[in-house]
Amino acid sequence: MIPALIAHGGAGADPDDRGTYRESLRVALAAGWARIEAGGSALDAVEACVTAMENDPRLKIAEDLGIYLAEDSGGWSRA
Repeated sequence: MIPALIAHGGAGADPDDRGTYRESLRVALAAGWARIEAGGSALDAVEACVTAMENDPRLKIAEDLGIYLAEDSGGWSRA
């Protein structure tokens, strides 16, 4: 099986700024792929990709979705 990692940066991107959004996604996918290459699991790769997207000011996926990782609950929760 050939592994694949796919990320979606949302539907609200500025059409005049596609290059910046694509670079943000490239960085996020590279973070995930690095985990795979280091022997990590698929979950490790997804976590690295999502974390990179959350930390990117262009994507800031958790903020836009209104979803935050609640440290005390041990999982995802709606704000």
